[in-house]
Amino acid sequence: MQTIASPNKYAGRASAVEVIVIHTMEAPEGTATAEQIAAYFAKPSTRASAHVCADSDSLVRCVADQDTAWAAPGANANGLQLELAGYAKQTAAEWADAYSTAMLELAAQQCAEWVRKYGIPIRHLTVAELKAGRMGFVAHDDVSKAFRKSTHWDPGPDFPWGPFLARVSALVSGAVPVVNPIPAPAPPTVIRQGARGSLVTRVQSFLGITADGIFGPATHAAVAAYQRALGLTVDGIVGAQTWEAINAGRRASAGPSTRDAAQTRATQAAVHATVDGYWGDDTDNGVNIVRAALNGQKDRQAQVTVGAAPDGIWGAKSQAALVATVKKLQAAWGVKDDGVWGSKTEAAYQAARARNYKAW
Repeated sequence: MQTIASPNKYAGRASAVEVIVIHTMEAPEGTATAEQIAAYFAKPSTRASAHVCADSDSLVRCVADQDTAWAAPGANANGLQLELAGYAKQTAAEWADAYSTAMLELAAQQCAEWVRKYGIPIRHLTVAELKAGRMGFVAHDDVSKAFRKSTHWDPGPDFPWGPFLARVSALVSGAVPVVNPIPAPAPPTVIRQGARGSLVTRVQSFLGITADGIFGPATHAAVAAYQRALGLTVDGIVGAQTWEAINAGRRASAGPSTRDAAQTRATQAAVHATVDGYWGDDTDNGVNIVRAALNGQKDRQAQVTVGAAPDGIWGAKSQAALVATVKKLQAAWGVKDDGVWGSKTEAAYQAARARNYKAW
């Protein structure tokens, strides 16, 4: 199974796995839909994720089972999240077409693996059973109705629960052979400076730099810094070795001799993260919220991060706080504190992150 790791998660779990939550991606059916949605989840600014995405010919891992994906509020801590290509509005006939049949086969294989691993009963829970803490399968719609923390109604009223769970049960019992087993991923495409497209965007999103799909000097430098931090061959080219590290979700972690605790504390103070001198995911998330705000995602979380009143109204005071935060970050990273996030600030951020980040 291919992995496109998402940073949008909580490390670990607050409770044991009890439910498998079925979603639809609300995206068109296609042979690359799982990869496209996984790449979307890989963007820090998306602030959503799932454990696995499925389309008609592939499963893509986004979050490890042992970590908590951000997909179904109310059933994140105890849930495994499975995203299916297609729409909640699909009819019964559309769920039975060739594309969906192939996708549901792969999805059933993934669910059968989870059932065996976590002892989850193969039953579609009612809303009352979900609220009561029973174990089983649920729709995102069930979670919305049970906990009222979202309004999503996927995978829709015509999702074929009976045939799907029967297929999962048959696979678990070994009563039937696997049809169209999950294919091995194709060899990775080598990309380097001058390349363009979705693969470049995916690498940029993973490295936390501007994801414009253009492999220019800044991307080359970020790839080289990532390779250097992981002890890989440093050439700025994303080949088999670097793809393996990215697909496994390996993050650059600096050694204790190069980590700058003072710089980390200044970064943490600027984004209102815990000031402990250890640059982990919380610090990374704070900086990425600032970067997302600069790109238009100006919400309450951004206001909290820059120290403005979290009223959801982005006015002059919030904008001033954002500019002040950028200046503080620039000062922490040793570049001119002009409040403008340009190429020099981006390069300084990448250098600071490569020096200090560790997945604690």
